[in-house]
Amino acid sequence: MVTSDILEMCVGKYKGTLEYCNYSIARYELEEIIVGYDKMDRPIYETVETLVGVIPTILKYKDFSISSNEAVNLNEPIYEITVRDNEASKEY
Repeated sequence: MVTSDILEMCVGKYKGTLEYCNYSIARYELEEIIVGYDKMDRPIYETVETLVGVIPTILKYKDFSISSNEAVNLNEPIYEITVRDNEASKEY
């Protein structure tokens, strides 16, 4: 996935940053399926999770960040997820 903006030429070429998608976000929906009928001919439903789509993402992890002006900087894990901005990912 291209993760940087490519706005202007650099040494005669347009250059950007490509990163490998190392994580996927799956979206499931609940769907009711008719399994059978009872003695009074009423339908018996079963709820099943069906996979609707998968979005490839880039997952980054930082152990330590010194971004605050506090007297004591605490070690807080930071997870950053990068998702492509297109119509398919906007539906989720």
